[in-house]
Amino acid sequence: SHECARTYMGVLGVARESGDPSPLLGFAETFPDCPQAAVARIRAVSEYDSMAADLGSALDQLAAHLSREAERRVPGQILKVVVADLLDSSKCETELGRFLSDSLATAMVGLAPFQVMERAQLDAVLDELRTQHSDLFADDQAVEAGRMLGAQAVVVGSLSRVGKSAMLNLRLLDIATGQGLVGASDSLLLDRDLDMMLRSRLTCPDWQ
Repeated sequence: SHECARTYMGVLGVARESGDPSPLLGFAETFPDCPQAAVARIRAVSEYDSMAADLGSALDQLAAHLSREAERRVPGQILKVVVADLLDSSKCETELGRFLSDSLATAMVGLAPFQVMERAQLDAVLDELRTQHSDLFADDQAVEAGRMLGAQAVVVGSLSRVGKSAMLNLRLLDIATGQGLVGASDSLLLDRDLDMMLRSRLTCPDWQ
């Protein structure tokens, strides 16, 4: 329900600001029938305790690949970069796409040539763009938001369900030209909680 979603987003904000997972666990225990309850549990475990080894390893490897290839394409340069939410096959933002993009951005911090910009900055600009330019596709919104923030590159990507796995595809785009600098992909095994996060949609295009 909308009330579940509003409560969950408020609790998520408190947990992120404090770095304490207990509000998320409290939400899951207090509202077990809410669709976001399982999402709250997996976020509490993954973001604030210890990420599942295979998921963490996959994201670290993807970040390292983006780093190596970007350094090869733009040697000696620093790239200000924003990481957009990964979209599902219907171009919707999901809990899993948001979680993976946040985790990927964290994995990219400290890797040359990237200077990763704060998520809060990206969200603020995206909210404005969605209000003023609802006709823009999500990837175009991310590129325009990056341009407005003074970034040189943006990471966009998709999550496509393939059986019991999700295929993760990433592209590092040059904001000035719109051209792809680097591509990367991997396959993630979907357990019960990750599958529920993929099904939990946050926003979808107006034509959905």
